[in-house]
Amino acid sequence: MLKSNGLLRILQFIHVRKIKLIRYLISIFAASYVSALLIVFYAWFALTGTEGGSVETVGHVLALRSVINLAFGPFLGVIIDRIGPRLAGSIGCLLISIGSIIILNNVSGIKTTEFVLIISALFTSSGVAIFSPSLDAILQTTAVNASKGAGVRNFGRQGGMIVGSGLTGILLASGYGELTIYTVILVMIGQLLYMVTASKSPPAGVKNKTFFLKELGAGIKMLWDPVGAQLVILFSASLALGQLTNSLLAGLIVEKSFSAVSYGLSDASWSVGAIVIAGLLSFYVPKSPMFIARIVLLVASLAFVLMPIWPNPLLLCCAHFILGGLYSGVRTIVDGMLLDYVPVGYMGRVKSNVSAVSGFVGVLVYLSPSILGFPLASTYYVFDGILLIAICLFTILKYRNHLALAPTSKA
Repeated sequence: MLKSNGLLRILQFIHVRKIKLIRYLISIFAASYVSALLIVFYAWFALTGTEGGSVETVGHVLALRSVINLAFGPFLGVIIDRIGPRLAGSIGCLLISIGSIIILNNVSGIKTTEFVLIISALFTSSGVAIFSPSLDAILQTTAVNASKGAGVRNFGRQGGMIVGSGLTGILLASGYGELTIYTVILVMIGQLLYMVTASKSPPAGVKNKTFFLKELGAGIKMLWDPVGAQLVILFSASLALGQLTNSLLAGLIVEKSFSAVSYGLSDASWSVGAIVIAGLLSFYVPKSPMFIARIVLLVASLAFVLMPIWPNPLLLCCAHFILGGLYSGVRTIVDGMLLDYVPVGYMGRVKSNVSAVSGFVGVLVYLSPSILGFPLASTYYVFDGILLIAICLFTILKYRNHLALAPTSKA
């Protein structure tokens, strides 16, 4: 009888975990849909819907998310761990909704100013900076297996990116820009309901609240050893691939005289490749994740250099499919290692610190057109791709004796 009760409890635990994971999967899908929608919308609208729009304008608008992560990410992480991911995530939803409402009246075919676009992006980017690490904190105690949980996360994330980027490109090309913003507001209402009803199993915050800067330092310290440093480099470099694509793809499409539909489909192809790899990694966990992440990132950097050579939209979509799969492989593996490496209750701080570093990289990425002044988007693909290759080689050589993941004590 005791054995039967024990088995029943185990089955109930597994069932509850599956339900939580399914709800999380829906939430990360919706969040990624909004994230992709806003990136495509802001990039295309900055290029074609603002007065004097250019590649530099796209960089200015998209750089805001990186600037916010860099300037406020570590402090937001402490706040998330203090007040809990559910409340923090709800605040993020409200900020994204406000930013969407600001731009709603400026998508009726009349060109707006860069200032209005930046104010809108300031709110939505701030919301994403709070909402994203909050979801990561919820996932840490939702998934039983960290690596497979990261696979599920990226599976849902890339699925949302496919729908968000592809559908937004089609809607913009068809003249339904307002509809894209209305869907953002509707999704945020759903996300608020998820945050209110999400499991209370994630810590409600740091129980023994110490000095604010001490809590901030604890999150930074975890990323200072060789393992943590590699995770930061791999995460930031892989994210830079996505940031570079966000910043440069619209310019490359215009440079090659392709349509807005080609833009959306090329961006969606990236996500299709990414979701295939994320789905595979939901079932298969590599035995040497650090080594594999390094090599995959190196191959992805080489592929990025070759992006400008494709002469038609079909080949460009195929190239983005491959690059998206490589990108997803690195992100999924690194996310899984972070979930294993970081103690429960610290994820908000650690992930926000990682985002701060990647935010610095993002600022360089998005402002590089204004700084370097190259006339063609294709030039940036080659230049930035070579920089990524150099970073990969540095990481491989610098940390060649640090391949094992040594999890931090779950104290």
